[in-house]
Amino acid sequence: MKGVQSHDAAVTIADALALPAVREGVPQVLAGESELGRPIRWVHSGEFPDMPAVLKGGELLLTHGMSVGPREDGQRRFVADLARAGLAGLMIELGTGMAGVPAPLVDEARRQRLPLIVLHRPIPWVELTEAIHRDIVDRQGRPTRLFANWQVSLDSPIPLTRRTSVSLSTQQGINDTASDINDVGLVLSQSATVTLTHTVSRDLFASVFANFSRTQMLEDITTNGSTQGQNSQDSTYWSTGASLSYALSRIWSVSAAYRYQHGDSDVPGSNNGDTSVGGKYSENRVIFSLSAAFPVF
Repeated sequence: MKGVQSHDAAVTIADALALPAVREGVPQVLAGESELGRPIRWVHSGEFPDMPAVLKGGELLLTHGMSVGPREDGQRRFVADLARAGLAGLMIELGTGMAGVPAPLVDEARRQRLPLIVLHRPIPWVELTEAIHRDIVDRQGRPTRLFANWQVSLDSPIPLTRRTSVSLSTQQGINDTASDINDVGLVLSQSATVTLTHTVSRDLFASVFANFSRTQMLEDITTNGSTQGQNSQDSTYWSTGASLSYALSRIWSVSAAYRYQHGDSDVPGSNNGDTSVGGKYSENRVIFSLSAAFPVF
């Protein structure tokens, strides 16, 4: 489990529950009553299928429970994975996504000692997030700068025709890297990816894709004075391309891909032979690959 450092100025889950914006939702604590003193590093919201992968520890997660699933083992795994990721607390707004919290989910939260709160009345998440973030920022003595966090991802492509489908994902997040290895401050990260896939024949598939990502340092709150002012990480990156894949057999397939990519970063540029990092660069790439997929069971 990822560690979460606490200090006297930290906003705890109990503090958040006392805020008027949270009380509007009529919160009820179902598990982890003894852990309400946990500090909240940041508030995160979304229905991302693999939510633990985007957490750093210390977050209060707001969700409608859409990605929990109907099976008991999946419900327990959902809570256990969040606990291992170092989540400070889980807050579920009851509604169309989840009319009532399943008993296995509550039981696992108690077993993991993870604070589990339900909101019985729908409230604007923007207002709830803003209220908690403002409290966090005020206690840390930073200027108030608030941005929305989101993750939107589709588990399956959207069919456009019988042979053509589109898939997309987008996300925005804010990382507080003070005291981390990067130690640069408050960093905003944004990304979006869209892929259009067409089935030419039973064995031939074509796709075109585009993706964009951007990072921006919002506030320099470095804790290491020797590197202060030298860790700017403002950068943009985008790429577009197309690929063809042909199944030679049930096991073997061959593919060819073309990608054009462009990057612009405040970090000094370098190239390790395979990947350009930092600086300004534009490049074209053509990739050929042969792959095999062997059944295990």
